[in-house]
This record gives sequence, structure tokens and C-alpha cells, in this order.
Amino acid sequence: MPGLLLQCDNDSEVLTHLERFSGEDFCTPMRPVPTPELELLLLCARMRVDEDQAQRISRLLGRRLDWDGLILTARRHGLVPLLYRTLSGLRSGNVPPDIFGRLRSLFEVFGLQNLLHVSVLLGALRALGEAGVTATPYKGPALAAFLFRDIALRQFSDIDLLVRPCDALRARRVLLDQGYIPSRRISDRAEAAYVRFHCGFSFAVESQFIVDLNWRVAPWYWRLPEIPDSAWKGLGRLSLTGVSVPWFAPEDLLFVLCLHGCKHKWDSMKWVVDVAELVRIQTDLDWREVIENARRTGSERMVFLGLFLANELLDARLPADVLAAVRSKPLVAILAAEVCDNLFAVYAEPAGTLTELAFIARAAERFSTKLSCHILRPLYFLLHRVVRPGMAAVRRAAGG
Repeated sequence: MPGLLLQCDNDSEVLTHLERFSGEDFCTPMRPVPTPELELLLLCARMRVDEDQAQRISRLLGRRLDWDGLILTARRHGLVPLLYRTLSGLRSGNVPPDIFGRLRSLFEVFGLQNLLHVSVLLGALRALGEAGVTATPYKGPALAAFLFRDIALRQFSDIDLLVRPCDALRARRVLLDQGYIPSRRISDRAEAAYVRFHCGFSFAVESQFIVDLNWRVAPWYWRLPEIPDSAWKGLGRLSLTGVSVPWFAPEDLLFVLCLHGCKHKWDSMKWVVDVAELVRIQTDLDWREVIENARRTGSERMVFLGLFLANELLDARLPADVLAAVRSKPLVAILAAEVCDNLFAVYAEPAGTLTELAFIARAAERFSTKLSCHILRPLYFLLHRVVRPGMAAVRRAAGG
């Protein structure tokens, strides 16, 4: 597996970040080393395995593996379906029968859940469309259909929809009229302000499905780049179980996926797989548009980070000039190493809001984003670590 290379530069911001790696010679490669189980998972987390990758998988299967740990890691990263598909295709006798049976059972369960989610998704899209609201899915079963041509090959637990900010309130009322249960009550008077500053509404459907209606990737006050209007004007169509649904152009989808991954510090490997597979299947991707849009929106480093991870971890081939541009950003390699430290950790904690804000402050290029994230961290700390626990303690004392 390629190493994550730290590149030398005189940029003061780069040196500031390099100081975090005290004692390291930052002009030498830094290679986060995955466990054999994670290396096997990375090799299996793709639609096509070439001869060299198949041989590497075979060698790993011949080793003494922690199979329980492998399944837990695959579940954590949302990669059970791809792991099962690849191993079943190779027909290796080195996979213990009970392990293979567990993977098959999980694959079937996730497949059934995905079918049920598709039904809910199509119902929501139909209701919104009839009300004149353009909404597009960008993850979940639609992304599975786009990347893998099979909705069973991607794990997900909820349904995500994107609408324009100007359509957010109308879309909310449509879903409420359909009987969706909101996760929080918002007064009519506060609705407009909520849409101005926040990023989504969450609903429960039939007591077992969650639908997240979003109009931006993160709250406005995080100051992440907004989804450009050109992305909405360039909407195409995607066939989802035979039903045509709105769908972003590949260049715009790549932008959204990279922003979403950065927002969550690429906490799940399946998000890197999404980027890698998009690059693989879209051989005619307009790279000039991708890079120009990233620069225009102030998200170049975030997009480059997603591409760097896809290339390094999952062998996604980038055009030579694009790869050179990605590697010309020293902080991209540093951020990627930080992401891998978390991805490769055996007992990793999910990235919380404070961690996400700190990461975005380093990944962002716009001063306004950096400043907002630095200001928000102590405010979130006070809210989540002091105010809310204090209020809960008071309520418990009053109840006692």
C-alpha cells in the first residue's frame, strides 16, 4: 500500500502543523501501517479486484487473522457488503466457513434493510416532487445504485435528501403532511431563522426509518462552502430500482462527498470508498471543472484530501496532472495521515463535534471558516460539557 508522504515547504502554516509531529523528520515518508485485517478490508472494498490485488488478498488470507475483529471493523466502516462480495467471488478456502456464513447473513440483512429504505426514499421524493420541490438523494441507496449498480452493496442507516435552502420550509411542510414525525419541534416564528443558520431537519418515518432533509452540508455558522447554484442547474437523472430520480452531475457529487467527508473527519472508510469508486467509474470526469469549482468555493484542500485518500488507500487512479496538483498541497498529506491514524485505530472513538471543528479549521482555506471553527469550539464545549450536563443534573435532583 502506498505511503502517505509529507512534502517539504517553507509555508509558515505548513511548519506550524508540522510542529505537531515533534521528533519526526518531516521530510521523510510517514506511513501509517494498517493491521492485516484492515489491509484485507481495504483490498476487498472495491468493485473490481485486479490480479495483483487478488494475490495480495490470497497472501493475507493465508495468515492468522482476527476474523471477529475483521467483521467488527467492516461493520464500523460500512463495508460488510463489499467484503462479502469480494471474498465470495474469490472462492478462497482460507475463509473459515462460520465466518463466511456470518458475512452472508449480514449481507442479506443489510440488503433487506436497503430495500425497505428505497421504498421510503421514493415515497419522500414522490411527495416532494408533486409539491414542486426538487430534492435529490446524495448518499444511501441512490449512491449505491450509482456507484455499484446494486443497492445491496452499501451500508447506510438513514435517508439523506438535499434541497435548495429556499425550498427547505416548503419541503418540511410536505413531509409533515405525509405524517413524518420531526425530531424537534420548531415554532412557525422560528422556522425562517432555523433555516438561515442550520443545515437540516430530521424526521422519523413508520417508527423505524430516519429521513434527514438537508439544505447545506453543515450549519451556516461553521462557514463551510455552500453547494453552488450551478449544481442544482446541472441536475441529471438516476434510475433507482427502475424509478427516475434527480441526481447531481458527477463533478458536483464529488464536491458534496468530499465536503461531507471532511465535515466528519472521514470517520468512516465507506466515504473514502465512495470517492474512489466515483473516480473509477467516471472515466470522463471533467477535472478542470472539479478543480476550478473547488478553488472558486474555497474547498480545494478538502476536495484534494478526499482524492488523496482515495488514491493512497484504495488505488483510485487520478490523471497525472491532477495527482501532481493534489500532492503539491503539503497540508493534504498531513491531514490524510491524521485521518488514517483514526481509521487504522483498533478502538477508535467516533469523531465528535469538537474534533470535527478542529479538523475543519486545519482543512479549510478561507479565513472565515477557520475563525468560525476556532470560535465555535469553546462554545460547543460549554454547551455540551457544562451547560447540558448541569441542566440534566438539576432536573434529576428536582425529580428526586
